[in-house]
Amino acid sequence: MDLITELGPLAIASRLKRLSDYIFEEVQQIYDSQGLKFSSRVFPVLFALHKEDRQQITDISKKLQLTHAAISQVSKELVKLGLVKVVADETDKRKTLLVLTNKAYRILEDLEPLWSHINAALKETIDESGGQLLDVLSQFEKALKIKTPCQRVTQKISEAKNQSVEIVGWNPKYAAEFGILNRGWLKEFGCPLEEEDKLYFADPFNSIVAKGGAIFFALRSNIVVGTCALIKEAPNSFELARMAVVPQLRRYGIGSKLLKRALDWAKERKAKKVRLETITRLEGALALYQNFGFQKSNHLKAHAKRANIVMEKTLD
Repeated sequence: MDLITELGPLAIASRLKRLSDYIFEEVQQIYDSQGLKFSSRVFPVLFALHKEDRQQITDISKKLQLTHAAISQVSKELVKLGLVKVVADETDKRKTLLVLTNKAYRILEDLEPLWSHINAALKETIDESGGQLLDVLSQFEKALKIKTPCQRVTQKISEAKNQSVEIVGWNPKYAAEFGILNRGWLKEFGCPLEEEDKLYFADPFNSIVAKGGAIFFALRSNIVVGTCALIKEAPNSFELARMAVVPQLRRYGIGSKLLKRALDWAKERKAKKVRLETITRLEGALALYQNFGFQKSNHLKAHAKRANIVMEKTLD
């Protein structure tokens, strides 16, 4: 099992890091086998200084397109290895430059031919895998700069929020979804099924609707993405129960739309009160109910064993 690979684009950063770490470790073995006291992870900075000595960290950061912090960390390692020293810029004493030491030039005599072999070996590997890896990476980097992942995700969130959601009443073709969505959140939050759950999910029409209650469904592109029920308890009171929204669409206002429709339905039938049972650790749900005017009730007891708070709302 390779979970990172199975996750696809979602784990692309982890997969690239895994690949990077693997190659770094392999190259380190090469250095070690040749008796070279050199870290593979400092290669880019040393190579940049080899091409052009006496550079500021900022200059190297720009050329390698790595963060200033990353270059600073590597430069400290190079100083510890005795391969680089920090000197003042003669033209501006406020600035410091990284300069290769004599030790660095000596080790470079051994590194340069080895780098040639490493380059050839990696090119051979790339060619065997199709030869497009570097081009694909360049295109990927370009695409990231054109529109960042953050910008793309923000756009998709906005599009999802703007996609219309329709709240509809009971329809037998959605009956199964009532149980599926509710079983989903119960499992997600570690709540075992209770006897009432089994009754409602097995036959929602006869156990809720036929007894004067209602079941509502939130549809998005004709797909059920949320549901809730009003269970009739007395001629003028209902219990709001079994509200569930698919995890990926929570915080998109679907719960609010379901709750509003349910309360409007209850008002149309001259109901005076609506109560509900919930769990205090479900902070999002608790905040939703409070926003709609539900208040904690100290005199009502919960039917469900999982519930640790009962809330009630008086209808106007």
